[in-house]
Amino acid sequence: MTNHRSGLAYGAIVIFFIAFIARFALFAGILLNNPSYFLTDTDGYLHISNNLLKNHHYSSDGITPQHDRTPVYPFFFFLFKYFGFSNSGVVFVQVILSAITASLTFILAHQLSQDYKIGLISGSLVAIDVPSIVYASCLMTEAVFTLILVISAVYFIRFLVQQKLSLLAISAITMALTILCRPITTYLPFVMAFILALFTKCAPKKRLLQAILYLLVCYLCVMPWVMRNKIVFDHYFISTKKWFNILTDRAVGVYAKVEKMPAYQAEQILVEKAGSMVKEEDKADVIEAQKAMGRLGTSIIMAHPFIYMRNSVFCIFNMLFRPIRSIIDIQLGLAQKGTMLTFWDDWGDKEDQPVWKRFIALTSLPTIIITVFQVLMISILYFAFIWGVVNLILNKDYLTLCFIVLIVGYFAVVSAGPVAYARHRVPMIPFLAIPAGIGISEICKIMKKRALK
Repeated sequence: MTNHRSGLAYGAIVIFFIAFIARFALFAGILLNNPSYFLTDTDGYLHISNNLLKNHHYSSDGITPQHDRTPVYPFFFFLFKYFGFSNSGVVFVQVILSAITASLTFILAHQLSQDYKIGLISGSLVAIDVPSIVYASCLMTEAVFTLILVISAVYFIRFLVQQKLSLLAISAITMALTILCRPITTYLPFVMAFILALFTKCAPKKRLLQAILYLLVCYLCVMPWVMRNKIVFDHYFISTKKWFNILTDRAVGVYAKVEKMPAYQAEQILVEKAGSMVKEEDKADVIEAQKAMGRLGTSIIMAHPFIYMRNSVFCIFNMLFRPIRSIIDIQLGLAQKGTMLTFWDDWGDKEDQPVWKRFIALTSLPTIIITVFQVLMISILYFAFIWGVVNLILNKDYLTLCFIVLIVGYFAVVSAGPVAYARHRVPMIPFLAIPAGIGISEICKIMKKRALK
């Protein structure tokens, strides 16, 4: 047992240092070439944390209460700023957390496969994943969110093996923290509860009770935030982002296709239309305005379900396979603003130049090299992922199969909007890497057998 634990610890440390070196290299490059990048408040989190620090008010402008950004990441940033960390210091902490995520992927893969080699391969795939490296150095939620998500998964699998309720509670609490970090996981606990009901090694009635307990603990941890919103805004909700995103991330693509117009124009029209739907007595209620967006977006999607499904498939493909590019040039100070390559990215403005010519013209040489590396790694990842999934089916490892496919499928579906890109793939990478690790391990075994012959 001691040798087993020391072996796991050694593997986790090796993966951590591989991941840390890769992430620190980019962090150092930004710090040396473009330190002002760490002052860029991309998603408004920095403003919230600064107002918490100065005014003790959860607000972007110091006056209006914040309703779309959930509290975990702003408070994470606030905590380190309170103890004197600079923006770059907090980002360095994120670099460490992202490296820890790679180590935890090694542990999770080992838990599921009971194979040290598979764990090492899976962890290494996360360690060298370019989007994971890039977003570790951004003032965005990805590094913190993905770490908490993988921690929740580790304790979830431990509970299935050891049947200790304390492990289930930790998994549920950390899952609640993912919801309060990025509400994209609001419904993921139901997926986890379904897995519990299927695979817990106990009587059916006890399985059901454990699934219900998991949901109760998880959502009870979210309730204080919901109650804060009820007190402040007189509405029960986690974040208004869901209503905004239904319109601007989902319905816009459908409306643009139906009306044959650029997506940016469709967005302007729909936002104005949603505003006109709010009753006069509710004009001052910002939440009612957000709900109107949600209702309008839902009605457009329901009226054209096949166009929505077609768009979703395209967006899922875009998110899963598209390499990250422009943000690397921005981070390193090699470009002042982002550039687009495809007509979809340009919100409907078609370009005469082929994509590959625009790619070469608009991208620095270092980023071209990194992009080529990404394309290679994405190809390996998904080929090995498919091989690993087939292997899980053949070996009847239905727990690992369902655990991975349901989580990956959940993120693919909920992230499928026109603006979906490599950033939205980051939380999926640890779960894609585990079957990929199995696939690469099996391919190596086959090649070794052939070599011996």
